[in-house]
Amino acid sequence: MAPLLVLALVLAALGCARLAGAPRPPLIGIALGGALLLAATQMLPGAEPGVFAARLGWAALLAAPVLGYALLLRALRRRARGAPPPRGLVRVEGDARLAADSRAALEAEAAGETRSLGWRAEGGAMAGHLRLRRIGATAEVEILFVDPGHRRRGIGRDLIAAAEAEARALGALRLGHRATVPPEPALFLAAGFRTVLARDLGAGARLVWLEKEVA
Repeated sequence: MAPLLVLALVLAALGCARLAGAPRPPLIGIALGGALLLAATQMLPGAEPGVFAARLGWAALLAAPVLGYALLLRALRRRARGAPPPRGLVRVEGDARLAADSRAALEAEAAGETRSLGWRAEGGAMAGHLRLRRIGATAEVEILFVDPGHRRRGIGRDLIAAAEAEARALGALRLGHRATVPPEPALFLAAGFRTVLARDLGAGARLVWLEKEVA
């Protein structure tokens, strides 16, 4: 009986300490701790079977020092860590490192992710080139060039179609392109792009942003 009593007391102490240390103890843990305490008090002398008040008293007697010790440890640990910093708007002193980290994050976001696509003609010469940059949910065709000797062969159309597939692979929802008109960006309009923004530059010129859903 003595080994079982010691084992029950150890398990009860561990259960109480675990419950005291957990910020949100699950119900199953509470039930398990209570069951272990009742099982331990069942084996103690003077706790007659079937007497609920006696069992409850023994359980409280066992749990009180363990819970008190666990709560004291938590209080000491909190004091050692110090008070948490306040939430909300604060003034930052000596912000050189914070400014450098923020600048690096902004530059990385502005850089985006780029891809280049090319069209190689017979003999190995590069007949066309397209450069794509994704920033957030939008990918932009920054450069589209087809060698004059290889134009009107569908190379530009194929490069734009490949750019749409590449934008989807990068996780973009839209593919866009900015152009100065005139001349009209007929190649993009034929591919299903539409003008969503336009800015007058004077002298009959406009800066337009064309866009197409690719998701």
